[in-house]
Amino acid sequence: MGSRPRRISGGNYKLLTCDGNTNLIGDFTCETFASSGRVYGEKTVNTKLFIATGTVQIRRVRCYSAAFHGFSVVRSRLEASSAFQSRGNLTFRGTIIATTVTIEDTIRMEGNLTASWLQANGSIHLDQVDAENVTIVFKTISTADCIRGCNVSIERAHFGFLDRALNGRELDRNNFMIVKQRITGDYISLEHVTVPVVRGVDVNIGPGCKITTVYYRDHLYIDERAWVGHYEPYDDPVPPADNDPNPPAAPNTPNPPAAPNAPAAPGSPARPAEPTKPAAPAAPIKPLRQNRTDEVPMNPGFKDSGYPGLFDTDDDY
Repeated sequence: MGSRPRRISGGNYKLLTCDGNTNLIGDFTCETFASSGRVYGEKTVNTKLFIATGTVQIRRVRCYSAAFHGFSVVRSRLEASSAFQSRGNLTFRGTIIATTVTIEDTIRMEGNLTASWLQANGSIHLDQVDAENVTIVFKTISTADCIRGCNVSIERAHFGFLDRALNGRELDRNNFMIVKQRITGDYISLEHVTVPVVRGVDVNIGPGCKITTVYYRDHLYIDERAWVGHYEPYDDPVPPADNDPNPPAAPNTPNPPAAPNAPAAPGSPARPAEPTKPAAPAAPIKPLRQNRTDEVPMNPGFKDSGYPGLFDTDDDY
């Protein structure tokens, strides 16, 4: 039989250390929270520094910075006003909200990750990512569900000469990232990424990528060692300004203005009819200039290939 869990009542602490099997009763407020082993809590922990190794199952953690080391399994909603760091093997089920997220080695996450800066290096398995700046350097097969950001950069790690000499073919064959749904952002740079849809303003598709559809606004580059099933430009609609002096007329105006030569109403003085101007000859309508696909720098063998995509998607953009 296992040892009986240690019970700690909620309150204010300067340093709270949890070793072994610990149950937290109530809400906690402390300057430093350190845990090694198993910690279970049904309330909220408010602390400046949160450090944990092992199993952590706390309903909500609010801190200034959080750090996880070694092998950790976490189930919580973690809100860090500054930094979130993970070094080791981390399994996280819940939500991470932080300003800066730094991940080293391995992470397996089930939930949403929201940050201003995300920098991940290693074996990366994420769910929903929403960050302004995303930098992912993967070393093994990595996965994600959906990535949204402003600046998105995903590439494969560079290996040394000895690794290349011993496992060169295996590294090239089993080292890529799969994004299940889509990648959206303003400036996107991808290498060795497989994804159904990419949508961005400035898109750079590097070698080893397999993408079904690419939507771009300003610039698109496709490496000759990448595969793209279809690509097309898009335009963002520009909303009218609030102080527009000439707003567009609303359709179906109830009281339209009278025509210049309309008959006067009964009982009103007659007004002279304005001379009718001859109709101007209709100018021929020029065809709209279509965007030429050959302006996109890519391998000619990939243009209008007509090959079916890697994924069957019904996304409407």
